[in-house]
Amino acid sequence: MYRFFGFALSNDGIYAGKIHALLFRDWKMRVKGRDWFDFEWYVKNNVPLNLEHLYHRIKDSGNATKKHITQNDLQELLLAKIDKVNFEWAIEDTIKFVKNPSELKIWSKDYFIFLVSKFNYQQSKKTEQEQQNNIRKM
Repeated sequence: MYRFFGFALSNDGIYAGKIHALLFRDWKMRVKGRDWFDFEWYVKNNVPLNLEHLYHRIKDSGNATKKHITQNDLQELLLAKIDKVNFEWAIEDTIKFVKNPSELKIWSKDYFIFLVSKFNYQQSKKTEQEQQNNIRKM
């Protein structure tokens, strides 16, 4: 009999990791289309993004420039990233993994900007006062 330890993340935790990868993966000019495919999937399925979890990932990777992240901050980061992406390359990188490649024809800067506007954010379980106390401790 084997014993092992494992832990599972919830969808919102996985989503935070996907957004972190999309924003901070350092591939210079290359595009990982799967990041954009996952981004599209999470937005279209209305999965709420846990901003607190995302912030901790950003902080742990050394990319934090503030003591917290707001919805506006995230939107600005995503829009800046979208502006730099060559979506033709993203399609080329992703097309081999999808059943129906014609579904990727919609991919463009405008399409992903639209998806950013449809983001669903998880409401924090902490009160605003608790969040302020946590920020002061950092």
